[in-house]
Amino acid sequence: MADKTKKKWYSIVSPTLRNAVIGETLAYEDKSLENRRLDVNLMSITGEPKSQNVKVLLKVDEVKDNKAIASVIGYGLTLSYIKRLIRKDANKLVDSFGYVTKDNVKIVIKPFMITRHKTNKNILRDIRKKAREFLTEETKKYDYNELINLIVSNSLQRSLREKVSRIYPLSSCEFRIVERV
Repeated sequence: MADKTKKKWYSIVSPTLRNAVIGETLAYEDKSLENRRLDVNLMSITGEPKSQNVKVLLKVDEVKDNKAIASVIGYGLTLSYIKRLIRKDANKLVDSFGYVTKDNVKIVIKPFMITRHKTNKNILRDIRKKAREFLTEETKKYDYNELINLIVSNSLQRSLREKVSRIYPLSSCEFRIVERV
C-alpha cells in the first residue's frame, strides 16, 4: 500500500508589500508551491475599502520555514471599476510604455487617465507626453520593490495627476496595468 502523506499549511508572505501576510495554502511539499501564481484583491491585504478595485498578481519565489515568500509581478484595475469611471462628456487616455527601474527591472506601465471635459487632440497628446516623461524619470529613481509600494499606496498616481493637471484637469488618474517583464 502506498504511503500517504498529509498536506501542510503554508502562510504566504510578500516582502514587497511590507511583509504582509497574503493568506494560507495547502501543499504536500515545498517544491509544489514554487512558481505558483496568486491573484489577490488589494483590499484583503491592506484592509482599506478604497483599494477593493485593485488586483495584485503574486508569484511564489521560495519557501522557508513553512512560509511561502511571494513577490509582486503585476498590478491592475478591475474592468468593472474602469467601466464605472468612464463618462460620456470626457476623454479617456490610455497608454502603454516600457520602463526600467533603478535596479534594472523592466516593467510595463499602462496609465489610465480621464479628463473632466471633452478636449482637443493636441492637449491629449501633450498629456500623454508629459505622463511618459514623468514616469520615465520616476522609475529611474526607485528600486522595483519601492516602486510597487508607491503604486500600491497610490502616491505615484497622485504625483502624476498633479503634473498632468497643469496641462488640463483630470477627473481620474490610475494605472490600469503594471507588469514585470
